[in-house]
Amino acid sequence: MQSKMITTLFTGVLVCLFAVAAHAGENWHFPVGLAYVSGFSDVKDRYEKNVVAEGYGVSSAEGPPIGLMFQPYYQFPSGLGIGVGLGPIMIVMGDRSFLDVPVSVDARYAFITDGSTSPYIRAGVKKHIANGDYVNSSSIGVFGGAGVEFFRKKRVGMGIELLIDKSNVEFEAKTPMRATGKETIEPSKFLLSVSAIF
Repeated sequence: MQSKMITTLFTGVLVCLFAVAAHAGENWHFPVGLAYVSGFSDVKDRYEKNVVAEGYGVSSAEGPPIGLMFQPYYQFPSGLGIGVGLGPIMIVMGDRSFLDVPVSVDARYAFITDGSTSPYIRAGVKKHIANGDYVNSSSIGVFGGAGVEFFRKKRVGMGIELLIDKSNVEFEAKTPMRATGKETIEPSKFLLSVSAIF
């Protein structure tokens, strides 16, 4: 029920943002895409260990290492740009749940501003808004990456990006001896994303 409500809300937000993008100037860009998240396997491993320590089966933590992301930004004629980000949104479902909605702000530089293809770099800070059965807290961290945008002169372009993210989430770490410690995980330490750019 909770995941259905979140999906409906997020879909509504995306529809509104697409409407804004349709009327925005050419300096505004609205990438929407999917990202493979390498650190998400560490989150699932922690959940499975905790579930086993509580006496349940390991199949209680499920969720793909792919998240939905939205990264709007404004680019100045010089090639510099500023942006904000939402995602990649990650979910663990089962006997125990986890929801991660990272938010970020970044600065970027595009090397070719007047071409149809442009490599770029970007860096910023990110905070994981995380909630779940074993989540204690989250800390702001820096991230940086590089990518290439294609078909920039078209109505819908495409982007590919590789990102390293040092922001983290602290989890309860349970053991079979019923002791509870702490484990800090970088849920999105490496990201490989593909986006449609409106």
